[in-house]
Amino acid sequence: MAPKRIYYGVLDWGLGHATRSSPIIEGLLAQGCEVHLFGNGLSGQWLQRRFPQCTFHELPGPQIRYPARGNRFWWSMAQQAPALRSWIRRDEAYLASLPKPDATISDHRPGFKIRNVASVLVAHQLSLPFPGVLRPFQRIYHRLMSGFKYYWVPDLPQEQLAGKLSKGPFPAVCIGYLSACKPIATDSLGPPLWLMSGPEPQRSIWETEGIELLAAHFPKLRWVRGTNLPKPKGVPGSWEVVDLALPKLLNPWLQEAPWVWCRSGYSSLMDLRVLGKRAFLKPTPGQAEQELLGRRHHGQFGWLCQDPNPALLGPSPNPAIGSELLLNQALQNLLNAI
Repeated sequence: MAPKRIYYGVLDWGLGHATRSSPIIEGLLAQGCEVHLFGNGLSGQWLQRRFPQCTFHELPGPQIRYPARGNRFWWSMAQQAPALRSWIRRDEAYLASLPKPDATISDHRPGFKIRNVASVLVAHQLSLPFPGVLRPFQRIYHRLMSGFKYYWVPDLPQEQLAGKLSKGPFPAVCIGYLSACKPIATDSLGPPLWLMSGPEPQRSIWETEGIELLAAHFPKLRWVRGTNLPKPKGVPGSWEVVDLALPKLLNPWLQEAPWVWCRSGYSSLMDLRVLGKRAFLKPTPGQAEQELLGRRHHGQFGWLCQDPNPALLGPSPNPAIGSELLLNQALQNLLNAI
């Protein structure tokens, strides 16, 4: 019997959509599937490095422009709505031109689906936290996200990490936390970890502010920049710095860190829960999802939504359990159905 062909598309909105896709892609490969990866930008580069055995297809993203000022985020997104609709149609047209697969899996690319082919949307945001006067746009968002047969929410039912973001008018199932990291036994204790991610220009703004804040207080630090842009000036020579980190490096750095400073993006939060790590959370200004998650989980799971102050941290939480079983069940159900 020929292997089942799966098309897997990833949104280039920071690295999180790529890194969290690792367990799903690994599970498909373990089942003997022929996996084709689709993406672009840094997340596409990460996928190619992580899964060189898979065919990679360059598939442009929506080319979203992010405002330098966080309070203009929603207005900027509304202005770019026509470009988003065009991007969705381009994804659909491109996939329709290719040999038909057995299934498609999309990590938050709403146009990554093919008519009459089993389709999966992986998303923790089945609804968006639209503010006040923009709440009627929720119905438009739901229409954009419709048309998939399966909706997989990367969450644990008993923890509900995504909260109300994962609620929507779709037949969704939880598939556990998705993380490229896995708990490992180690007695090593390393320096704190500054884990950067997210779109420009906010990433670079945080980089400049963070160096000024941390350099004077933390002579030993590990830093994942989340970009291949030139390194700025003022970085202490005693810091360990990498641009992009595959699990082989990131996993032990996370395990050994006494605490982490990172965005409150959902993929980062899943990494922290899988490993049971304490953290200081820094929401991207204006990104309502990250601001909501930062507020929601301040004081939970060993996390504080503020700048680093290690004296305020409590004991390390226990790692979350149960994700692997839920993901294996979802993958098996999909493969049995196609």
